[in-house]
Amino acid sequence: MLPFKSTILEEKSQLQELNHRLESYLSRVRLLEQENQRLATEIQHLRSEGRTEERNVYVDEINRTRWELEELRFEKSKAEMQRRSLWQEIQELQTIRSTGQAALKNIGQQLADHETALQETETTNASLEGYIFELWAECQTLGEQHEGAKRGLREKLRRAPQVPVARGYHAAGEAIEHHALAVSALWEESFEIYKSKIEELETAVEKDRERGEELTEERVLVIKEIEALKKELEDQFNLQNQLEEDFLTFQQKHDMDMEEYQVSPFGNCPLH
Repeated sequence: MLPFKSTILEEKSQLQELNHRLESYLSRVRLLEQENQRLATEIQHLRSEGRTEERNVYVDEINRTRWELEELRFEKSKAEMQRRSLWQEIQELQTIRSTGQAALKNIGQQLADHETALQETETTNASLEGYIFELWAECQTLGEQHEGAKRGLREKLRRAPQVPVARGYHAAGEAIEHHALAVSALWEESFEIYKSKIEELETAVEKDRERGEELTEERVLVIKEIEALKKELEDQFNLQNQLEEDFLTFQQKHDMDMEEYQVSPFGNCPLH
């Protein structure tokens, strides 16, 4: 729950309590109006009979009633101040909701960027894996060619005519052996180069795969954060609507009660 939500709920509770108190006060005002009307009638009757002492008692009671009415007016002013405070809280809540919506939009953009990066990584990985497969196939072809060359040399050596001079025989054997060693060395050098390239590419693919897993985990966290923020904004929006409805209800009831009081004969009761 956001830190300001508890304050809004307290304001709502205070508004409901204030509304209840105002209804109680207005009910007392109506009773006092009725009593005042009755007393005014009796005063008029006492005037006609000259009963001054009892008349003064009734006048004092009317004055006390008017004093209570002033108290109610003071309570009305307090209620008006609290109403303004509540309206300000509603405005602040709207501002916070707008800020939350902007943050949600920003997080959504970040999620889209992460998804784009993840797709690019997956595409790159697929290309690298294809290239690695081609290199391994090429290495296998080179190995087969090397073995074929070795078999060919052996076959040539086997079919070569025998030289009666020992020195010539040894020279030919050394030349063939030298050629075979050169071919083997060249093949091994090429094979090591390809093997090194393949290992580098496999390392790059593994790093990209790990990065892709990190992006996937981060994407899940971002989605959870978005869902939580959406829920918070929804609760906030519902609370704001409820407060606005309570505020309008309170204001309408207050205006109706004040209008009813203004048209009543209570304020026109004469005092002598």
